[in-house]
Amino acid sequence: MITCGVDPSRGSICVSYVEDMVEIDYKEYENGPGGYKVFVEDIHGMGGVEGVYIEGYGDTARSLMVYLKEEGIKVYEVNPHMLSRLREGITEQKTDHIDSYVCGLIPFFWDIKEIKTKLEVEEIKVLGRAYIRVIREIVRFKNQLHSSLHHVFGKEYKRMFRELNETSIRFFMRFNSYEKIKGASVEEIHEVIGSVGSKRYKGEHGLRKAMEIKEIAEGVEYSDGMKELLEAEGYIITVWGELLLKSMEKAKELKEAIEERVKEVFPGYKEYFRDIRGMTPLRFGILMGEIKDIKRFSKEGELASYAGQAPCKYQSGLREKERHKRKYNRFLAHVIHQIACDNVRKNAMYYEEYKHQKERMRVKLRALKTVKRKIVRLLYYRLLAYENLILNNAA
Repeated sequence: MITCGVDPSRGSICVSYVEDMVEIDYKEYENGPGGYKVFVEDIHGMGGVEGVYIEGYGDTARSLMVYLKEEGIKVYEVNPHMLSRLREGITEQKTDHIDSYVCGLIPFFWDIKEIKTKLEVEEIKVLGRAYIRVIREIVRFKNQLHSSLHHVFGKEYKRMFRELNETSIRFFMRFNSYEKIKGASVEEIHEVIGSVGSKRYKGEHGLRKAMEIKEIAEGVEYSDGMKELLEAEGYIITVWGELLLKSMEKAKELKEAIEERVKEVFPGYKEYFRDIRGMTPLRFGILMGEIKDIKRFSKEGELASYAGQAPCKYQSGLREKERHKRKYNRFLAHVIHQIACDNVRKNAMYYEEYKHQKERMRVKLRALKTVKRKIVRLLYYRLLAYENLILNNAA
């Protein structure tokens, strides 16, 4: 049989054509629609192939996978660890050519399952990963803004506003120094904090808040030299505030897009996950975008390993030790962690279990790890039941 091993990169895809474990051809194509078209034409020119085996397909090969599936070609994902093990048994060298050739050898050594996914699920995956990345940027921008605010206002800025939200960010962008607050009237401050859209500061409560902020600023004095230095920090506050507001807006748009698609692609999923706290449409969409097809995992342990919730055993002589895998799906692990945190709160599903494990282990993260493992098991069987329901309804 003829197989294609593919090692993708951002600019190109390296393809090794393998027949009965012997490479019969090697080509490189553009990683784009033009290159995909030529690749498919070459496959048909050979009379077809048994399948295309892609190394750990992700952002660099997602479009290729969709293109090949639409052309009716079977696509398989090769685990990078599996590829590494096989390559080490063949050569010490590592090149794109060697990796693509070893990918083509995979079906001669292991029986792996074909990728089965819907285009809509791939779309949710793209949106979900973008959302998580934007959220990480928001955290980074918030930390930078906190730092700049502390330089300018000291710890007093937390007396003005307890948290950084749209109201507080816009306030500090408008009044980025004590001098600007002192130069403004109470009415002007009230107008700024009440103009965001929230009704919280529009009335008497907002006026009292403006008077409180004004009073805090009046009690602070700086030297002339210090004022000049803080002007630059005030400009930085405005920059971080603009970046933060823009990122928050984009995160909101991505969230709404994911939730809308989840309603269309996964109708009625809430009935199967109603008792699991935190299983929002957003999290469920990210979860399904990363898992794609639950039946590609033959047992719940495989899903746990994929989500980074399973230890890996190592043995040397009579000594055995365990260490956790460093490489796993971090986006899936992120969602599992969030769901676990929601379900160890008081009166939640795993509160008593978490409390017991915390007393026994005396380490919160280790106790939470046991809960995450249980959640993965629960999700595995719930998703199997949900998928069977969809298949039965379709039939």
